[in-house]
Amino acid sequence: MQSRASTYRLLARNQWIAVRRAITSGPNVYIRSLLILLTVYFAFSLTVSGWRFGIISRLVLNQFAPINLLNDYLLTALFSLFGIRFLFGKNPRFKFLPYKHLPIKRSSLISFFQLSSLGTLHNLLPLCFIGAFWIRHILPSQYPAMGIAFWITALVMLLVAATWLNTWLRLLLSNHTKLFVFLLLTTWVLIAVDQFAGTYVINEWSHSLFTNLLLANKGSLLVVVLAAVTAYGLSSAALLDSFHKSDRPRTSNRRLVRSVQFLDEFGLVGSLITLELKMMWRNRRPRHNVLLSVLFSTVYLCILLITTVLVDNVILLPIIGLFASGGLALNYGQLMFSWDSSFFEGLSARDIDSATFVRSKYLLLQLSCVGLFVVSLPVFWVLRPDLLLMHVAFMLYNVGVTTALVMYLAVHNRSRVELDRSGNFFNYEGFSVVHWLWILPTSVPPVALMLYFRDSPLTGFLVIGIVGGVAALLTRFWNDYLAVIHHSRRYKTLIGFRG
Repeated sequence: MQSRASTYRLLARNQWIAVRRAITSGPNVYIRSLLILLTVYFAFSLTVSGWRFGIISRLVLNQFAPINLLNDYLLTALFSLFGIRFLFGKNPRFKFLPYKHLPIKRSSLISFFQLSSLGTLHNLLPLCFIGAFWIRHILPSQYPAMGIAFWITALVMLLVAATWLNTWLRLLLSNHTKLFVFLLLTTWVLIAVDQFAGTYVINEWSHSLFTNLLLANKGSLLVVVLAAVTAYGLSSAALLDSFHKSDRPRTSNRRLVRSVQFLDEFGLVGSLITLELKMMWRNRRPRHNVLLSVLFSTVYLCILLITTVLVDNVILLPIIGLFASGGLALNYGQLMFSWDSSFFEGLSARDIDSATFVRSKYLLLQLSCVGLFVVSLPVFWVLRPDLLLMHVAFMLYNVGVTTALVMYLAVHNRSRVELDRSGNFFNYEGFSVVHWLWILPTSVPPVALMLYFRDSPLTGFLVIGIVGGVAALLTRFWNDYLAVIHHSRRYKTLIGFRG
């Protein structure tokens, strides 16, 4: 067994080689150059914003005490950044799995990758703002030297804690989904109540914590250190548990409820829909897509609807309408055929014509729009009854237009997808630049209509609903058109799905 120091040297060298290979074998040189330029731009912008925050607070927010202003909102900002980190970060578990067969202590592997996971843009970019603000505003202030050191140390420790807490939550999502959903719902409900009641407890906690840190309060620093230690302990224990579970063959005991069996009465289309539902329920990545869509259409929608600034925005309002009932179609539907990539050859060998195959997936997406409409209807009814017409209009638009556009993209996708791979919550395997740009033809028309009818939003909703209803009546036409494309591309699709 190697010593811990030699183990870390070996792992660091291998990780550096892996990083270089990822860079050279990743996107082409133009894309890499663009990504580097964007990163440098964001880092520069954040640094300048932190340095000139005093001027920004006076001109934009009419606040003349930048330190007090930032202290009030630091926890809120860190919480928002944590959401971005959770959605787009990666799990260190998938980095150390290739080393399982080597004579290396698992505790050493976990410790190394826990520490190496700290060097991400999710930590480095916020430090550009924090460091510039600290040098420009905190360092020359009249606060005690120890308090100035406590303030910057606490922020660094909170970023570290967020990294490890993110690892724990993603492993919790993978291995204990019900507990994760409970914690997520509880957190969102508390935030919604805080915003709706106007108590803003998080801002008060933020002000108290960072003001006490500047006053060199050791108890406040101890709270932050304990938070980081707790996050490290939780994430390390979850990683070790995940390590042990990966040694055992994975079997699924998930069974679809008996009530779904009635779909078999609708012939081959119903049987194919049942197969899709079973695949959703029994596999991690599609199950997470469904979970995300339902949570957005309920809990997160509550937060959006009680935020008046967002709801009254003529551009953001159509986006809310699109995702309230079309979240599953937009998120899950883009890979509608790629989900079958691991068993697509078996489906192709069966006597299933393209029209029937496409119809089953098309109908499932349309039903998902209706289902999410029903799920989110009470949210609109209670919080914003004045937007019920918008909700109905966008349900029709999603059923008629969004599903057709998403299916057109899905039928052209030839990228293989591993159903149980969940390196991050938003695993972008199977996606390309086209998938990201496809949101434009989906969202731009309703946004443009709402801008045109901004003085009469009800008219805009009626037009959107009529367009969606007419498109829904043409479902058979769109289905036949997509079936022709699917049939003509079936061999290319098979080759692509083989990887």
